[in-house]
Amino acid sequence: MSFLGDCIIDISYVAASQTGSIFAIQMSSAPAFSASVVSVVAVPQASGAIQVAQMNPRRKGLIVSNDASGSMYLKYGSSASLSGAGSWTTLIPGRDAPGDSSIDKHSRTWYMPHPIYTGEITAVWEPSVKTGDHAHITDLT
Repeated sequence: MSFLGDCIIDISYVAASQTGSIFAIQMSSAPAFSASVVSVVAVPQASGAIQVAQMNPRRKGLIVSNDASGSMYLKYGSSASLSGAGSWTTLIPGRDAPGDSSIDKHSRTWYMPHPIYTGEITAVWEPSVKTGDHAHITDLT
């Protein structure tokens, strides 16, 4: 079983014949959820790794909007870093992403995919000369 956007795809082996194998493919919607508590915080850009979301065993979703000029590197776990294997999980472009003048607010927003990670999330930004840069973190429980 794997997730594709908002769909779950379940591919099962059914049988083999002289002309090849037969597979059954079933698609369904991703599991529905509802959140009753929302926490929204602005996290200021820092020169090193910073915690953007605490461990939350009841987390049902997370939305991160990068309003900083530099790109933001998120990591599931502690000590996000700009270098080394396993030092970040996903990249969210900043306002001043090099070579791309078409970056808008929607492409600077990241929605946590399923399965939902409930542990600590840290981030680190590329160096930026702008003061007051930050990210908005929305934790859904």
